[in-house]
Amino acid sequence: MQTLEAIRRRRMVRRFADQAVPADVLDSLLEAAVHAPSAGFAQGTEFVVLKDPKELDRFWETTDPWGRKRVEEQGAPPV
Repeated sequence: MQTLEAIRRRRMVRRFADQAVPADVLDSLLEAAVHAPSAGFAQGTEFVVLKDPKELDRFWETTDPWGRKRVEEQGAPPV
């Protein structure tokens, strides 16, 4: 499946497989995201790629210190 086809056929995901996303697939997705339209052509989008579960834990501790969104409850995304 090509990246653009996958984007067109996307669905909401709440559970994730416990396997790494290949680097070439991740690069392709980020490249597509960089060229996606933005509201009012704002061009203010930045992406943070977290590959290590410890990085993801630290992200949630920093951005959600009250624990409203716990990754453990939903399953952690592979990236």
